Amino acid sequence: MHVLPGRDHGFELDAVGGVHVASIAPAVSHGATDAVGSLASRLCRSLAFHMETEGIVFAQRDWLAVSPEGQEISVSLCVGVPRQGPRGDWISAASLVGLVANAHDVHGVDSWQAIDQAMLHVAQMIKHFEAKGWTFFWDSQREPAFSTDLYSVASKP
Repeated sequence: MHVLPGRDHGFELDAVGGVHVASIAPAVSHGATDAVGSLASRLCRSLAFHMETEGIVFAQRDWLAVSPEGQEISVSLCVGVPRQGPRGDWISAASLVGLVANAHDVHGVDSWQAIDQAMLHVAQMIKHFEAKGWTFFWDSQREPAFSTDLYSVASKP
């Protein structure tokens, strides 16, 4: 297990059901739901994404993920502000912070396409987890959330 330091919370990386998963400890571990722990977790995840992509978050949506085994994980779906790549293309990071260990760089011919493709990539990653039995919710009230809520063409192959 690898722990990345946070202020009061580390980031634990472990394997759950064959999928490499990152979870916040201890705030998200064991279903902690207090407001301070939740806020600290979100701040840590946002900071980790910021540091990982060396940029800032362009768009973020927070969901609750439930593994096929019933483990609950807070997840931030993030798309980074596009940056120009060395070959003139544009790059935007796509990440499921709290669920997938690393952000993925998504390329486009311009910043618009980089953002569009990064948002599609996030939706496709959620679709992948849905196919493996994971369920997602908008909040702790258990309102179901789906990959198609993010990007309607995510339902296409």
